[in-house]
Amino acid sequence: MQNKNITKKSKNNTHKKKRFIPGIYNYCDRWCERCPHKDECYLYYKEQARRSQHQLYGEDPDDPDIIMRDILNEFRETQVILNKKLKENKIDIRELRKQGLRFEKPRSFDFENKLAIKISQEYFNKTHKFLENFYKKYYNFLQEYNIEIGIDDIKDEIEVISWYHNMLPSKVWHIYYEYQNWKDEKDRKYKNMIKEDLPKYYDLIYKCYKKSVKSLKSLSSKRTEMQKEANDLLKILNKFNNELKKDFKSIALSHKKRN
Repeated sequence: MQNKNITKKSKNNTHKKKRFIPGIYNYCDRWCERCPHKDECYLYYKEQARRSQHQLYGEDPDDPDIIMRDILNEFRETQVILNKKLKENKIDIRELRKQGLRFEKPRSFDFENKLAIKISQEYFNKTHKFLENFYKKYYNFLQEYNIEIGIDDIKDEIEVISWYHNMLPSKVWHIYYEYQNWKDEKDRKYKNMIKEDLPKYYDLIYKCYKKSVKSLKSLSSKRTEMQKEANDLLKILNKFNNELKKDFKSIALSHKKRN
C-alpha cells in the first residue's frame, strides 16, 4: 500500500513538472486574463487555488485582511523552503549567528543619467495625464448631460495603453539593475544565470513598447480628436526604444533575429 502511494505521488510530481513552465511568471506582464500560457503557469494555478479555497469557506479573497494572511502564509512557506535548502547544503544557521553574519556592503545604483529610464518616466507621466483627462471628459459629459459617450470601439486600446504605461518604467529600471549586477558579479555560475535572464527582461520591455505603439496608432486612426496626443506619445515611445537599443545592442540584435 505504501509503495502504491509513493508511485501515485511520483506520478503527480511528474505531471506537475510537465504541466508548468519553470519561472515563466518572472518575465510576464501580469495580465493573466490575456495570457495564452496561464495554464502552464504555476503562479496562476496557485492564485486560482487560493481564491477558490477562500470562496469555499465563504471568505472574500480580495479582502485586505485575507490578503495579508495569505502573504504571511507565503513567508512561512518560504521559510520552510530556506530551511530545507540550508539542511541540504549542511549549513547551520545557528553557527553562522555565533560567528557573526557578514554582509557585503550594499551597492548603490545611479541610473538617473540613463536616457531610456528618463524617457520611460516621461512617457508614464504624459500617458497618465492623457488617460486622466480622457476619463474626466467622459464622466463629466455623463454627469452634466446624462449622456454616455460610446467608447466600445476604443475600449481595448485604452486598456492596453493604461496597463503597459504603468509597467514600463519599473521594468526598464529592472533591466539596468540586473545588467549592473551581471557586470559586478564575481560568481561565474550566478553571472551566467543573470546573463541568461537579461534577454527575457528585454523581451518583456519590448512587449510593453510594441503593444503600446499598436494601441496608440489604432486610437489615433479611430479618433481624430486624439490624434495629436497619441502621436506625441508615439514619438516618446520611439525615442525610448532607440535609446534602449543603444544600451543593449547585442540583446536587441538577438531579439530581432528571434522575432
